[in-house]
Amino acid sequence: MYDLHSFEFEHDELTYSATLQTKKGHHALIIDAMPYLEFRIDLKEIDLIKVALPSDKKGKRPLVSCSTESNPFLTDAIAAAPL
Repeated sequence: MYDLHSFEFEHDELTYSATLQTKKGHHALIIDAMPYLEFRIDLKEIDLIKVALPSDKKGKRPLVSCSTESNPFLTDAIAAAPL
């Protein structure tokens, strides 16, 4: 079972809603404006995000890694998340 924490964050003078899912030390950030993407956060590497993309034809969700340093939107979301 996941612990769910809803919160809001600001970016470029706009307010966004998001949910942080936590289960056994694993964190997933779901931004309401992009519900089809799951941003996975590792507290040991907070500036590296793994993005679970929508499923492929075989039903698997490919993962892509990216740095939060190059994405101010994600940096703002993570800073506001109740980690």
